[in-house]
Amino acid sequence: MNTKTQNPVTVEFERTVEDIIEFNLFHMSHSPSIRRQALFAQIAVAVLVFIVSLAVGSLLNLDKRTLTYFDYELFLVLSVASFFIFPYLNKAEVIRGLRKATTEGDNKALLGHQTISLSPDHILVKTQNSESKYTWASINKIVQSDKYIFLYISSISAIAIPGKAFSTENELQEFVSYVGIYREKRVNVKDSE
Repeated sequence: MNTKTQNPVTVEFERTVEDIIEFNLFHMSHSPSIRRQALFAQIAVAVLVFIVSLAVGSLLNLDKRTLTYFDYELFLVLSVASFFIFPYLNKAEVIRGLRKATTEGDNKALLGHQTISLSPDHILVKTQNSESKYTWASINKIVQSDKYIFLYISSISAIAIPGKAFSTENELQEFVSYVGIYREKRVNVKDSE
């Protein structure tokens, strides 16, 4: 793959449900607003567990009229445990929800064979049922994880290209370099107009 060429660079791969899950999990772990919401939910669940434990403990100890120091420690431990367990349960629920959502209806435009062609003017994404063209200026940011390249087209969606679509690490890095070069050129042209 030569980044200096004017010919389109093409990569083909099979998009799976796992690819969709990976993008969503990646985005959830890197989005400041989603991370704030998740932290708030973690805290809310921990506080709720403490309050419910306190209420149940009080109801079970009606004959003693007071809770012991041990009771409060137990409730606090349950609350802290729920704080640390909640992210794992939330992640499992997100994965389950995405798996279920992708089994509903026809998802040929989302799953299956994908062809992504990069040219100096645009990115062309072809699936079994659709074709989308994006100018380089529409790419908000480029993010590379250990398994994927994400070309963000909005704050919440991206063209996700799995690293496994490339034969070698060198080919992947040339692709990333090509994306960076042409995106920078088109963004600079747009800014100067």
